[in-house]
Amino acid sequence: MKKLFLKILLVYSIGWFVILPVYARAGGGNGGDSGSSSGNGYSYYEYHDYSNGSSSSHIDSIILVGVGGFLLFGGIMNAFNKNKQNVVKSHMWEKAQQVDAFWDEHILSDKISKSYFTIQQAWSDQNIQLLKLYLTPSLWKEWELKIQNQIDKGERNLLTDVALLDFSITDILLEEESFYVYIRGKMNDRTIDKNNQVIEFHDQEFIEYWKFKRVDENILLDEIRQKDEYIAL
Repeated sequence: MKKLFLKILLVYSIGWFVILPVYARAGGGNGGDSGSSSGNGYSYYEYHDYSNGSSSSHIDSIILVGVGGFLLFGGIMNAFNKNKQNVVKSHMWEKAQQVDAFWDEHILSDKISKSYFTIQQAWSDQNIQLLKLYLTPSLWKEWELKIQNQIDKGERNLLTDVALLDFSITDILLEEESFYVYIRGKMNDRTIDKNNQVIEFHDQEFIEYWKFKRVDENILLDEIRQKDEYIAL
């Protein structure tokens, strides 16, 4: 069994190095998510040949070929899907940029980054007036009630070590002048009471989708969807 495991590990390593350049060309390697791993378990009947072990070797070979083929096929499909996504994204930006100069990916990226950090800090500081500059009226009203509820209970959602690990614009809705942004972030997220005692704490990475609306040349956050609530348009 130990020898079989080493053989599978060797094939996996070879498959990984064969696939790796394809990932690099597709801009991949950073799209994995710990919560989305699929079960690739293989079960087999292990026959024992106490004379020469030939049956076991035959089964080992079949499994190795199967694993190698699976890894290669998976790599090819992954590269194909990433290339398809890149083509779709390129067409999305070409169409948007035909409308006006607002739809510049680099300029919007700067606005998104600034909004992300400012909104997190304003929420942590319970600064309702600053949030008003970065949220749509409907979302601001919703957050104002939430913050006021915190204040009434003597609580505060303290956010520190805020990081924006990755983000990208996934969908542009030209008719609404809005767009969705994939956000992968991390922070120390503590809820404290009036005595500064921590009553809740989170520090795991998270994935969210932020919807921004265009207002003149600015962007305002209009909605936040969790990973399992977002469906690509």
